[in-house]
Amino acid sequence: MLQPARDHVDHTPAERLAEAARFHDYRYASNPIADGTLGAIPGARFGAELHEQGITRTLPLDNSLILGCPGPATSPGLCANFVHVCPGDAHITDANATSQLFFVMRGSGTTQVTGSTAIPWRAGDLFTLPAKSRATHVAADDAALYWVHDEPLDHPHVKMMYDTFHANIEEKDLKSAIHAAAPWTVLVHISENDRSIPGTGHVHWDETFDALKSAGWSGWLVVEAFGLALPNIVAATKIWRRMFPSEDQLAVDSLSFMKAHVGNRWK
Repeated sequence: MLQPARDHVDHTPAERLAEAARFHDYRYASNPIADGTLGAIPGARFGAELHEQGITRTLPLDNSLILGCPGPATSPGLCANFVHVCPGDAHITDANATSQLFFVMRGSGTTQVTGSTAIPWRAGDLFTLPAKSRATHVAADDAALYWVHDEPLDHPHVKMMYDTFHANIEEKDLKSAIHAAAPWTVLVHISENDRSIPGTGHVHWDETFDALKSAGWSGWLVVEAFGLALPNIVAATKIWRRMFPSEDQLAVDSLSFMKAHVGNRWK
């Protein structure tokens, strides 16, 4: 649908960073406490006095002794921190994390990742940074940031699953993605581009199986396909049509599909 023309508006570089922003509540995508995967996290109090006085510094809100996991960690998969930056000071944050979120509790200033646009902020602002971003925060006046990242997930017991459905959407080079992920991959989901029977859509299967073979994969291949049997899954995944004749047909055809590809390569 055509939209009416709008008057041209000149945005600042910082405003352009947020033009395409979308906000989602992560609790509805994955909530390991609600679904019973994790037990309740013990509560702990970290008072405001930690960031209201003292020198410029990062103060991890470390709960790892109670949790019995490597620290610092506030929960098994996240580390929350107070970042206190005194007026005129510059302070660096650097976490081996896939995601980082900052909420400005007090003060104003700027944050800059090397080679990128400086992000101005003031009390009440929230901003995120890309994975593994080393950032410099400069305070115009006494400032306190609440910083949350997922560096605790960088643990030997945390592994990953390679999913052909998501790779078909996100990856520009399937072979490179499979080889890069190989050291941490413990499961491979075989899933068609529309979650139907593998081999009936447009996932690049020859490239995928060739890369799995060259990467040395010898683990499980598990079919992921979505049907109409579970109403909650149907609603969450927006399935609006029958994806295969029956679950039995899905199982027979999928197994035959995987055996054919494996048989041509793993001999």
